[in-house]
Amino acid sequence: MWTTGCDWPNIEKLSTRQAEVIEKVGLLAQKHNIWLNGSMLALDESGRPSNTSILFDPTGQPAGLYRKIHLFGVMNEDEHLAPGQHLTTVETAWGRAG
Repeated sequence: MWTTGCDWPNIEKLSTRQAEVIEKVGLLAQKHNIWLNGSMLALDESGRPSNTSILFDPTGQPAGLYRKIHLFGVMNEDEHLAPGQHLTTVETAWGRAG
């Protein structure tokens, strides 16, 4: 969660601002014509914060999205974040990645 860290007291507020961060990361991938991946805070389909890995393709579009399933109890992720429900694989220029 490199964009916010584990700032648990502010996680709800931070999660509502992440759409702009996600858009900017996509623009960086497009600008530099690269695949770019990072684990960041994002809202899930129910509007709950989740630890989400988004892979952007060289056009800046999300090629795949994975929400962390097994939340780390020692860091209190399980108390503040919604777990993902499925694994994700993506076809890339170098083959299938997950």
